[in-house]
Amino acid sequence: MREARALLSLHDVTPAHEARIERAWRCFERWGVAVPPALLVVPDHHGSWPLARHPAFVAWLRARSAQGCAVLLHGYHHRADELPSPRRPGPWLRARWLTDGEGEFLALPRARAAERLHRGRNMLADGLGRSPQGFVAPAWLESRGTVQALRSLGFAFHEDHLYLRDLRRGRQHFVPAVTFTGRSASRAQASVGWSRVVERLLPLPFDLRFALHPADFDHDELIDAAGRLFHAISAARRWVTYDDYLAGT
Repeated sequence: MREARALLSLHDVTPAHEARIERAWRCFERWGVAVPPALLVVPDHHGSWPLARHPAFVAWLRARSAQGCAVLLHGYHHRADELPSPRRPGPWLRARWLTDGEGEFLALPRARAAERLHRGRNMLADGLGRSPQGFVAPAWLESRGTVQALRSLGFAFHEDHLYLRDLRRGRQHFVPAVTFTGRSASRAQASVGWSRVVERLLPLPFDLRFALHPADFDHDELIDAAGRLFHAISAARRWVTYDDYLAGT
């Protein structure tokens, strides 16, 4: 039987969350993270934090990239301009319940998605000297037009809650995302309970993504739960990078 694998990522990487990201990185070091995590970068968080105005943060990103961290495009400004029509109940409910108004790509048609993807990719390339190959929509919510735009722009992969999709090979991999929410104390407590459920599922031989967010590191009990889960995953899975996973290694 094939060895189960795991991917580690930090979402919402932006200078708007710099202090939280520094805290997250110290936790990664304390936990003994050895395989570089993926960093999901927002080029201009909420339209107020363009990377170009924060050269020290860009230098930090460049250093992490040089250490092997995959830098993925994570939306453009991470804020929804509009909600899907209530006449489409599935997307409308997802926009309402799965994100705090940050489903940026859920309602975008192809042309608008392509423009935003192109602009965001260029901003990352200007700062890092290389273009991101992967895209992850905020809250993993994306329209069909977004997927079409990703293909037309030559992105290598994207993902949703359940699947990592290889656009170049035309394959999809079932790799469910394990994530927390630290937006409030009550949600953090619920996430601690969820971490225990995940631990009980780890003997099952499935690949997974452990996706953390800066707000998760606002709560000591959630940090402790995340650390325990990281070590439990480490005992049952082999950590790999996105490049290794897509290459089948």
